[in-house]
Amino acid sequence: MSVKPTMSAAAKNGITVTSSARICDELDRAFAADPKLASRFSRCPAAEGRSCRSLITFVTDRPGQTTAMRSTPQSLPPTLGTRCSIYFEAGLHRTVNWYIENEEWWRDVTSGAYEAWIDKNYRFRVAV
Repeated sequence: MSVKPTMSAAAKNGITVTSSARICDELDRAFAADPKLASRFSRCPAAEGRSCRSLITFVTDRPGQTTAMRSTPQSLPPTLGTRCSIYFEAGLHRTVNWYIENEEWWRDVTSGAYEAWIDKNYRFRVAV
């Protein structure tokens, strides 16, 4: 895995680190449950028995960084006029599994191979 998320000092103090840590924990669980993932994703820390949390690094706060830019599950229904149908943990689990099961799709996206498909299917369309 080549993406290394970075965190500001505010995040390091727990503002947003929990979401990143939860993703890492979910990946760790997936690797523990399916030993074949280690051969598919050999560069992942979990393939070597280490936590994916080791990928998280911290950066200094950027000018204008604010800790007020977060929402809570309680603030969303009044704001959006709806309620979540899937809890965060369940949605996170499903999302991580989707990416594991759809490796070909995201490899094409990250490699740029999808651009040929877009060109083939959309080049004849005129922008409006």
